[in-house]
Amino acid sequence: MRRAIEISPSVSLAHVYPGVLFCREGRFDESIQEYAKARELDPLSVINARGMAMADLFNGDANHALDLLRQANEL
Repeated sequence: MRRAIEISPSVSLAHVYPGVLFCREGRFDESIQEYAKARELDPLSVINARGMAMADLFNGDANHALDLLRQANEL
């Protein structure tokens, strides 16, 4: 996954997959960083918003998670 980012750093999905992996491993801060980069590259992606919401929720930031889910629903 790191190689995908090296090859195509401007591709949103290159950051989503590490975000998923880090979240599954309980590395929520790293997950949030990857999802933030993915959202920066593709702010209209529902997948990016929902993934980051999950990481925020598990990281204890339920308010931000709820805001992101509302944004995803609007998209």
